[in-house]
Amino acid sequence: MTVNKSYENLLKSMNYSSLEKEKESIIKILSHKETLDQDFYSLIKKLELIYQITLHKFQNNVHKKYS
Repeated sequence: MTVNKSYENLLKSMNYSSLEKEKESIIKILSHKETLDQDFYSLIKKLELIYQITLHKFQNNVHKKYS
C-alpha cells in the first residue's frame, strides 16, 4: 500500500505548521476507524510519510544552519 504521488508532492511543499495540521487531521480521522477498515492503513502510511518529510526538512535546516 502506497501513498498517492500527488499527495506526497503536496506534503513536500507544505511548511511545518501545515504538516502538523495535516497530521492532526489524520489522527482525528483515525480515532474513528477500526483497524479492519481499509482506510486505516492508508492513513497510517500518510502519517508515516508526514513524519519522514518533517524529519527530512528538519535535517536539511540543521545542516544548512551549521554548514
